[in-house]
Amino acid sequence: MMALRLNRAAPRNWLPSPGGLGVVALIGILAVIQACVSPFFPILGTNPSLVLMLVIAIATIDNRSRSLVWGFIGGLIVDIFSAAPLGTSAFIFTLLVHLAGSWGQRFERVTVVFAVLAGTFATMLYYLMFTLAMQLHGLNFDWTLLARDHLPHALAVNTGVILALYPLARISTKLGRSNSSPRFQVVQ
Repeated sequence: MMALRLNRAAPRNWLPSPGGLGVVALIGILAVIQACVSPFFPILGTNPSLVLMLVIAIATIDNRSRSLVWGFIGGLIVDIFSAAPLGTSAFIFTLLVHLAGSWGQRFERVTVVFAVLAGTFATMLYYLMFTLAMQLHGLNFDWTLLARDHLPHALAVNTGVILALYPLARISTKLGRSNSSPRFQVVQ
């Protein structure tokens, strides 16, 4: 009979790591820029999804469950700054981070090209899912206007954003890693 045993390399401190706090601070700063600054300076007629592109870049680099936490926290902070119902972006970000992370596990080496492809796909899915969620809450959207006018510009802008944020995501995932996380071992 096989059993699972928790192997702890070192006693776990339940305080957040400095790298983790840095990622939360970076997500918060990008959310403030996305909500307060970018509406006044639209690029190609649209606002960049800074937080979404950061958490997607983190998910393509670090495909652990930690990236799910960053996706949820990023979506929750975006929800706090937006007029959308609380939890809408948090749910969508978490789902998109899970998809990007699971696709990233299939490749041996994650590159910026994969992050750009994941960011492009996440942008398309985010706009479709967010629009559908808002329609379920009673708001009306013109789907043809979204697909024809807004989505191509958002794809172009978010591609540039993920290229700019990819180095920050690599640095933040390096700083956020700790070697004292518990591991499960199969005991026979």
